[in-house]
Amino acid sequence: MASKEAFLPVSTEDPDQTGGSVPIVPSYSPSGPGSGSTFAGSLSVDDGNDEFPNSANHHVLCFNYCCDFRRAVLVVNGISIVIKLLVMLGVAVGVSYLTKNLDVIEADIVDDDARQQVDMVVNSGGIVVFEAFIETFEMISIGLHACGIYGALHFKRWGIITAGSTYAISLFVGIVTFDIGNIIVSSLFLYPHYFMHKLMKAGIMTDYNYHKIASCCGDRQM
Repeated sequence: MASKEAFLPVSTEDPDQTGGSVPIVPSYSPSGPGSGSTFAGSLSVDDGNDEFPNSANHHVLCFNYCCDFRRAVLVVNGISIVIKLLVMLGVAVGVSYLTKNLDVIEADIVDDDARQQVDMVVNSGGIVVFEAFIETFEMISIGLHACGIYGALHFKRWGIITAGSTYAISLFVGIVTFDIGNIIVSSLFLYPHYFMHKLMKAGIMTDYNYHKIASCCGDRQM
């Protein structure tokens, strides 16, 4: 049976005729010099190393010390959803109290014009419209923040962009109205979305290598 081994050209000249040199048989080693720039260099293989090779060149921790940006996105969107739910509950309780105790509230109002305006708004259904508007607005906001949670959990850039856009709009409104508190909060909540999207776009934070940069409160040994 014919051999299937690759043919390697070897010199048949006498060593004495070639100046005493020993014939050299070409060889290939995947880990040898030069291999990293060819086939092996084109592959990105998870070797189980806990440190991401390029993590030192990227901003991978929130405030360079706290948790990673994936956890930060989950936290800030979770906080936003809780706040929205509390606002919805507060509006519902406030409207219910106002309609049930309208006479008592009007009795405490000294200004006749203000008393008439309150009575007109409540009896004309304006307070119900206001409640419906707030509830609808908050529900839409909750849905947008839920997209951010989904995007962080499943590494979907569109989800991060969707949730981040809400904070970007809030930041813009805060700048226009010179609302310092809104500017600070919106900036802090937008910050992890921007950097998580940046890391995902660069291929640094994906579901395949997230474990290499995962961190909780600065603890990289997880």
